[in-house]
Amino acid sequence: MASPDSAPLPVTIRPLDEDLWVAEHPLRVQGMELGRRMTVVRLGDGGLWLHSVVRLIPPVREWFNGLGADGFVVSP
Repeated sequence: MASPDSAPLPVTIRPLDEDLWVAEHPLRVQGMELGRRMTVVRLGDGGLWLHSVVRLIPPVREWFNGLGADGFVVSP
């Protein structure tokens, strides 16, 4: 049986505009629920700009693969 810490986290990916999305998932730090949000922008050349990347669990990886482009990762 998997422990709660190893269970997949729910991720919500939603479009904000054309070529602009956010992905959100829970983040707990020292018992406080803070949440985490990643912003994804498709650039003019088709590449992606990722800000504050969320945990790359299988559903997120599949979604990225569907976008089909390499890009830049920015970490705060």
